[in-house]
Amino acid sequence: IDYLDYLLVEDWYLFKALDKNVANIINKAKQHQIFLEQLLFLERKVRFDIDKEHIRFFYTIGLIKDDAEGNIMFWVPLYKKRLQKYFYPIMNGEAKVIQGDMWLEKYLTVNNKLNIDKIIREYQAYANARGFRYFIEYDAEGKPKGLREAALMYSFETYIQAFLLAVEGKSYLEAHVALGRSDLLINVAGQECVIESKVYYDLVRFRKGKEQLAYYINSLGLKTGVYLVFVNKNVTNPFILENEEVIEGVEILTYIVKYDLETDFSEPKKTLRRRK
Repeated sequence: IDYLDYLLVEDWYLFKALDKNVANIINKAKQHQIFLEQLLFLERKVRFDIDKEHIRFFYTIGLIKDDAEGNIMFWVPLYKKRLQKYFYPIMNGEAKVIQGDMWLEKYLTVNNKLNIDKIIREYQAYANARGFRYFIEYDAEGKPKGLREAALMYSFETYIQAFLLAVEGKSYLEAHVALGRSDLLINVAGQECVIESKVYYDLVRFRKGKEQLAYYINSLGLKTGVYLVFVNKNVTNPFILENEEVIEGVEILTYIVKYDLETDFSEPKKTLRRRK
């Protein structure tokens, strides 16, 4: 049994299996969606406190536990992956908008190397033009069901999956059991690249994330990885920059995507009226 065999089994559990434990966790997780998405995407350390109702709730169903430092961590990576997939919004036509101008040769160099910079630059242009409102689900009253910042991740995931479909590529999500961090391993034309996307929280986590990514890339025997960070436009820290650097012997390509919680997540009024 090797890694490829594992991926086949995991794919079955993620997309086909009717597992009672997973179904129970998904059903109950909907009751605290905003808190759950904070754990999935914001990478903030949250103290494990059994007296907090939502923490006790998720601990009881086997989703989270305390780590060595007394903070919350996900218990089972498979549960984390299923929840990320479940809360991903229903496809809303954005994939068709994205795919129209994509074909494999466009993203290969003259030496047939995958041009990951071109892919990410096109996503940055897309995010700047379209914003993130299309990746937020609303209730009957027009209020967001979940965390607005989750739309950042859903936006990038939609873009990458649309790209992979257009170029007949594949992806594998590596969901670590701690909070917030997920690495996406893509395979295009037989070439692999790791992409880590995250919401910026502070400089310490920003720098530590690069080191973690470098360690993971080395474990896969690869040479390059992408570090995509969503940064609120109000952040003025001069150290939050795009960069190409070598860390632990691998190349880390850092890209910044700016967002505005007010303008980029607001839904047009005519759409709200239609949904009501």
